[in-house]
Amino acid sequence: MLALLSSFSCRPITNLQRPLRLLLLQPISIHTHLNLNPNPNPNPHSFLPLMAFSTGSPSPTQSPQLTKRVGTHNGSFHCDEALGCFMIRLTDKFSNAEIVRSRDPQVLESLDAVLDVGGVYDPSQDRYDHHQKGFQEVFGHGFSTKLSSAGLVYKHFGKEIIAKELQVNEEHPDVFRLFLAIYKSFMEAIDAVDNGINQYDTDQPARYVNNTHLSSRVGRLNLDWIDLDQSPAKENEAFQKAMALAGGEFLDSLRFHAKSWLPARSIVMECLSARWDIDPTGEIMVLDRFCPWKLHLFELEVELKINPSIKYVLYQDERAKQWRVQAVAVSPDRFESRKALALQWRGLRDEELSEATGIPGCVSSDKDSSFIHFIGPTMAAAAAMAISFTPHNPFSKLPISLTRSLLPITPKPFSLKTLNPRKTLKFITKSKSSDLDNALQLTFHSPNPLSPNLKSRLHAGETLYGLFLLSLSPTLAEIAGLSGYDFVVVDMEHGPGGIPEALNCLRALAATQTPAIIRLPETNPTWAKKALDLGPQGIMFPMIDSPEEAAKAVSYCRFPPAGIRGTAHTVVRASCYGIDEGYFSNFADELLIMCQVESEEGAKKAGEISAVDGVDCVQMGPLDLSASMGYLWDPGHKKVREMLRMAERGVLETTAAGAASDGGAVAGGFLAGFAMPHDSPEQLKSRGYHMVSGAVDVGCLGAAVDDVRKFKMSLINGSDDELDHGKDSDEKYWSE
Repeated sequence: MLALLSSFSCRPITNLQRPLRLLLLQPISIHTHLNLNPNPNPNPHSFLPLMAFSTGSPSPTQSPQLTKRVGTHNGSFHCDEALGCFMIRLTDKFSNAEIVRSRDPQVLESLDAVLDVGGVYDPSQDRYDHHQKGFQEVFGHGFSTKLSSAGLVYKHFGKEIIAKELQVNEEHPDVFRLFLAIYKSFMEAIDAVDNGINQYDTDQPARYVNNTHLSSRVGRLNLDWIDLDQSPAKENEAFQKAMALAGGEFLDSLRFHAKSWLPARSIVMECLSARWDIDPTGEIMVLDRFCPWKLHLFELEVELKINPSIKYVLYQDERAKQWRVQAVAVSPDRFESRKALALQWRGLRDEELSEATGIPGCVSSDKDSSFIHFIGPTMAAAAAMAISFTPHNPFSKLPISLTRSLLPITPKPFSLKTLNPRKTLKFITKSKSSDLDNALQLTFHSPNPLSPNLKSRLHAGETLYGLFLLSLSPTLAEIAGLSGYDFVVVDMEHGPGGIPEALNCLRALAATQTPAIIRLPETNPTWAKKALDLGPQGIMFPMIDSPEEAAKAVSYCRFPPAGIRGTAHTVVRASCYGIDEGYFSNFADELLIMCQVESEEGAKKAGEISAVDGVDCVQMGPLDLSASMGYLWDPGHKKVREMLRMAERGVLETTAAGAASDGGAVAGGFLAGFAMPHDSPEQLKSRGYHMVSGAVDVGCLGAAVDDVRKFKMSLINGSDDELDHGKDSDEKYWSE
């Protein structure tokens, strides 16, 4: 259903007339047939005449011979047959049909359509009962609730009814969109109530009784047992009221969805598509026109697979003309925010609030820190407020002025005088001096302490450059962070350390505001649980060969019921030992789940692995891939390169499909890889890689081997450098 909803135009119908509403004012012909023969198995030839009780007349535009007759049972009625009878009379085939109420099989057999009685479901014969054994019909399109007679009528005639109301062709895309939306918001509850399906999967008794829903109100129209007049005519009169009540609310729902719901959905979808223009995290949405947005946002996030989810919405109150920044709730039925504003701002107003936030023009903050009002058209102030809270940083719950004072000081770029470019930056030694300065400035700056997390940057279209840390040395981790890498992979698969060593590296990287990814020794729930509790921004599962293995890996990262991760989130480092109140609602949006494909089997299924729900990135492993193909330590072999290209295409096709469903933004299926001697970082980027690892910490010490070898050889053979003396020799070395 969700995919179908998102595939159609959201352009609303603007020229709406309401011809169906007039049918509420027309009389309905209702007859009750009573079988007066006491014989339980009557002979057709001895069948006694039937008595008819009418509360109205057929439409004057139809002759009695042409008037269709629609049947349902007599006696106590429910909402489903009352609504079903109302809706079927809105169709061309059964327009203004007589309603015949009877349980007599012979009477029912003679009718043009029968609802909620007769024990037959056969659309070709217009029989719509749901009580018979074995009946399991559902609406489809992602809905699994068993249908009532009203649901059956809606399933087969709903699009025709909606098209007539909109006065458009039945094939118009908005007709199908409303067909699904009205079933979800109106019809499904009637089906569920009539079939005795609980709204919640629980054995606990309800906390309160709710007899105000439509099915209850229709039920109360039945004759009371204390009424003196229990005649069929009186019963038909009550049934006519039930049809009018249920039908009127159905048309109200249709009108609301056509004139209000559909245009609002269109606005929210447009603003969602523009979210990357507001902030690079993609977690802020600005409504350029006011409309009801909350329910649409939750539904569209699921339909369009929005990731990361929206944390804040900026909109202008149409009545007070004030801008608001509102924190989005965890779900439509919850009050907790995905990422609340600062606790210190709760209940503050006017100048006191402006002083606390450091942003002028504040009016008030609610008690739950879910939204703040601003004076006049100060959208910029609201945007600044929201943007300051989108990054995942440990100071996000503090006032902005205090946050800025606590942020790490950005170190100055390294100077050429402290570097040996020949050894440290071999790949740019042939560049012009100005290019060299720019490269050094870019390479050796401290990361922005308020930079978005890895997933947000990937969704924003950035290409990230990182390093693998095999030594598990906190000192080298700190150096890597200060060097400006976008991420560092703490490698527990090939590195000599475990959880304690990885923890120290994460602390060193946190001091430099550098995101850490942990590569596990193997893919199992125990290692995943321990690693995730440390609080990395990403986790990498090695040796994933199939979509099934990828799905298991994702389940290790999700709390029940979505997965099997142990729930100790209130006492572990990942949640700042419980201080980060938003961790539980945010971790899924912020955690980058990576599956490493490093075998021939996995490479052939790379696209399928990338498409698994929850897999954010596929990391290619060319060395193990070459070994699995029989070309150990030869990743440049032609067949290995061909297999790698095939895997890359599979992942990138998933990326393209996700982007198409997300309005052009990168929507997942990211591709990561290692640079190799035959495959430079620039080449990987040109082929569409989103994450490139260009170095390994212990490999960077390879230059030391050359240095030692050169010195040892000079002791044996002598060196030209021995002929140089003093200052000139020293200057020559450092200027090379």
